[in-house]
Formats: sequence, C-alpha cells, structure tokens
Amino acid sequence: MCQQQKQDSMKLKIVLRKIYFILVIILFFSCLHNTPKENILGNKSCLIIIDVQKGIFKLKQPVYNEQKLIKTLYSIITKARKENIKIIYTQHENNTFLKNGTQDWYILDEIQPTEKDIIVTKKHPSIYENTKLKNILEQEKITQLYIAGLISNGCIKDACMDSIKYNYKVYLIKDGHSTFYKNSDKIISSVNNELEKQNVILISSENLF
Repeated sequence: MCQQQKQDSMKLKIVLRKIYFILVIILFFSCLHNTPKENILGNKSCLIIIDVQKGIFKLKQPVYNEQKLIKTLYSIITKARKENIKIIYTQHENNTFLKNGTQDWYILDEIQPTEKDIIVTKKHPSIYENTKLKNILEQEKITQLYIAGLISNGCIKDACMDSIKYNYKVYLIKDGHSTFYKNSDKIISSVNNELEKQNVILISSENLF
C-alpha cells in the first residue's frame, strides 16, 4: 500500500510539473502578445493623428480623396490599438473654422479617440510649439513616431521636420495624409519626396506595424 502511495505521489508531482510549465508558457505568450512589437525590438512607438477635425471637411475646397483618407486612418488606428501602440491626436485651434469648443473643432466622428488615447491641443503648425507633446513623448519613452492626418503641406510637413530635429525616428504614412489645396495629388507627392530626403521614412498603411 505504501509503495502504491509513493507511485501515485510521483505521478501527481509529474502532472503538476507539466501543468506548471504549461501555465508558464501560456503566460509568456500572453505577455508577448500584449507587448508592442517595437518594445521587443528596443524601440517604443506611437501613432500621431494630426488635426483630423470636422471643420476641415466643411471647407469650400474639399479634402483630397476624403473618403479614402478616412478609411485609411480608421485602418491604421485599428492596427495600432491591436498592437497596443500609443495613439496621440492633435487638435488645432484657430479663430475661423476651428474655433475651440465648437462642433467643427472636434475630431472627426469616424476616428474618435478612446479613453486610452491622448489629445494634444495646439495653436501653431508645429505639434511641439506651446504644447505638452514633447513631455508626453519623454514620459512614455517614445523613440519613433508614425505620422498621419492633415494637412500635407502644413502641419504634417512641420510635424515630420520638427520631429527629425528632436532626433525621433519618423515614419510618414504616405497614403495617410492629404490636403485641400488645388493640385492636391501633386502637393502630396512633393511633400512625400521632400520629407524622404530629410530622413523621414515613407511607409504604406498596408505595411504598418
């Protein structure tokens, strides 16, 4: 009887060890899944969505490829959330079509931020001038930025250039920004080419994350 008990005890220990190792493996892969890919590689990223506000879409000159842009932005935001990548929205303010507190000032409904996202308000083309963005990036230990939004030849261009000056690794989502100026397609292409020469990395939304 004692021999049988010893055998049963050994079997139980073996089973418990197997269960323990299985739980460790499950926990490991769970943590791996919930860790942004960039963190594993030693870099922490964030997605910055610039000035995609209702008022811009009500101007006389429409945003170029408006529906395609919105669809692309929705797609990349969804990808970022799936990868647990921090998302920061900027919200511009002026005295004409983006007055603070008006409906036109708010982020477009289709890509509304969640409670986990950060909103940075600004009054200048630069996303850094008189804003809290730099402090946020430092606190979050962000080293590389993915940039998209409006407008190509304004705040998008300035955001990329300023971020390069601050030594961030900058990715511009080349099909994730637009403008409302005439010859928009040429402007977008020109901005992409110019920024690429300034060490901004162009990336397609399909290849993101």
